[in-house]
Amino acid sequence: MLNFHSNPPSAKNGIPLSLTVFSGGRLSVDLAAHGGITEIRYFGSQPIGDAPLFRADPLSAFCQLFRPYVDFGCGDQYFLEFENTVFYPFGYDSECVFHGIPFRHRFTVLNNSLLFELETDSPRLPFSLKLGLTGAAVPIRKPTRTWKRFAFHTEDGYAAASFTDVHEEETFHTHLLVGASCPLQYTGTHHDIQKDYLSVPANQGTAAMAIVFGEEMSEVAGNLRELSGRIGEAAVRERRLYRESLLRSAKLESGNPVLDSFVANTPEILRSLAVKDIPGAYIASNTGYWVWGWDGMVHADAVMLSGSWESIRARLAFYRYTADPVHGIFHAMDPRGTVLAVMAPPAQTLYCIMLFQYWLFSRDLDVVREFYPFAASLLERVEPDEVGSTGLYRGRGLYPDFPEDLGQDGSDISSFNNSILFQAFRCMAELACRTGCSGDASRWSAKADALRSGFRNYLYDSEKHAFFDSVSAATLEPRRFYPVYAVLALTSYASELADGMETELAEYYCGNLTQRYGVSMFARGEKIFYSDGNQLGFYSPATERFYRRLKRFHSSEDTLLPLIESEWGSLQIAEATSCEAVNMRITPDRPGKKQMYSVAAYYAMIPEILCGLEFQAEKIVVQTPARAIGGWKLENLRFGKALLAFEFHGTGRHPLAVFLDGKRMEKLEIPVGRLESGDRHQILIELER
Repeated sequence: MLNFHSNPPSAKNGIPLSLTVFSGGRLSVDLAAHGGITEIRYFGSQPIGDAPLFRADPLSAFCQLFRPYVDFGCGDQYFLEFENTVFYPFGYDSECVFHGIPFRHRFTVLNNSLLFELETDSPRLPFSLKLGLTGAAVPIRKPTRTWKRFAFHTEDGYAAASFTDVHEEETFHTHLLVGASCPLQYTGTHHDIQKDYLSVPANQGTAAMAIVFGEEMSEVAGNLRELSGRIGEAAVRERRLYRESLLRSAKLESGNPVLDSFVANTPEILRSLAVKDIPGAYIASNTGYWVWGWDGMVHADAVMLSGSWESIRARLAFYRYTADPVHGIFHAMDPRGTVLAVMAPPAQTLYCIMLFQYWLFSRDLDVVREFYPFAASLLERVEPDEVGSTGLYRGRGLYPDFPEDLGQDGSDISSFNNSILFQAFRCMAELACRTGCSGDASRWSAKADALRSGFRNYLYDSEKHAFFDSVSAATLEPRRFYPVYAVLALTSYASELADGMETELAEYYCGNLTQRYGVSMFARGEKIFYSDGNQLGFYSPATERFYRRLKRFHSSEDTLLPLIESEWGSLQIAEATSCEAVNMRITPDRPGKKQMYSVAAYYAMIPEILCGLEFQAEKIVVQTPARAIGGWKLENLRFGKALLAFEFHGTGRHPLAVFLDGKRMEKLEIPVGRLESGDRHQILIELER
């Protein structure tokens, strides 16, 4: 069993999970329950489909993909065992005992390197003690790929191997070099059953090896030379950054150790997905996606709430830098920076919302002024796409993957896109006021009002009491599909689209989309349900925040907490959970997977849904919390120059009073003006008893 009472999560005996995935940026690694690595993915310059490099048996102990072992000499070897193991997003620390000698071993995944370490303080060390890596013939082979097995370079002291992928006369190289803290020793078989043995003698009880990945041989060799003498230092640095993150990030005390652990670890989960050599770029998932446009922008408030403000600042710069002068922000790019697809202009205004979220929590107008012109250009790019006098804007739906299955034909008004654009207009009008651009503020406020009116007039089915996925931009004829994601709720402004209709909407969404586990994208009785075999019947946390808001207007209990608990309880935050069958939760969909936008979505909903806190431009509004009862505390939350600590008293559902530093507020809200100093503020929320 995993222990979540301290950070990082730990296990006393063995590895209790079938699969744990560690990420460093360009590299991600799967660890099986038997302690061996089962897959390695590296995103270099090769096409995305060629990122998986090695794959081994996930069940058999014969899994020998860089399998670390202790070698006492004369064939007396032991694969490393796992006791008192702690699990970081980027690796583990563990212990084992052989011949009565206690060992500590450590594994670390960096942006482009794997680090293996062994250490003991025992005075009874045999002279012949080594740390070894066993490698069997497990490279992923395909017709377009050539694998060159390890060979030892005596003069340089490293072993080198490489993959060569060829596509349409383009050639891509991925080099692997293995080095060590002491002279590396290498042997390999000379027949068809390939096996490589890499080892390093223990020096004063310590041994370490590094495997460095890259595209240019000279660059990889240089990186290995730099790393070889400081493997331990590099591993220690990652763990120091982890501890520092825990100290500066928001902290939750809910009485639920899994939930509290998720809040504490979220900044480090996201850092493990950062491409360290491209500031502002984050891989969408640690198991196969590269950098995706909206994945890195959506739910930016979660990143700000966690305290990682510099991450959003870097993303603002990254998306501006990589934008195409004609087509704007990319939807997907490959590891070489080539744009594979662009988003429809309305969906690109997620950037405007991200800029607003940065300002909302930091109150840093200098950064707003820096990026405001680019954000404004995205809105200006959209304006010609307004459809007649509807107030709505055309564009292929950003979501789901195959909008053509929902009748979209290229002449579309997408509810998803327009819900984003509405919030962008509101956000940019607010920022325009703050930066003295009064003309922009008036124009965008008017466009937001017109869009809201059009959204309710054309995209709402007053008989079904639900929003359409889209209507035709040519005829305004609705496509009668009613998804959970019709409104992508990213700010408090999104609620305006449902103002006055919440009860009816809640009745439809909660009555038709709630599953035994999670929320389906469409009602199970609709013909469209799961018709694509992909998204149309699954649950995704990234798109359900509007549904969670509507739960406040429905009598059924909110099920968000069990979802988060189940996901992080197995050290994963997956992209989605299938609802194809009602009882899909027989096994996890993808053990170990961490999807960036799912992490952010869950985190954003903890303060908003579970605690009932809504952060607005002028105030923090306290609403009905779904779970924050019996003494919950949310502390160390940075807001402008202030540090906020929230505490909930009472066990009822409804808030009765709010106290700021001991003084009762007139309403269930806190004016932002009361929080602009650099002080620490205590906020007490009294619930029904």
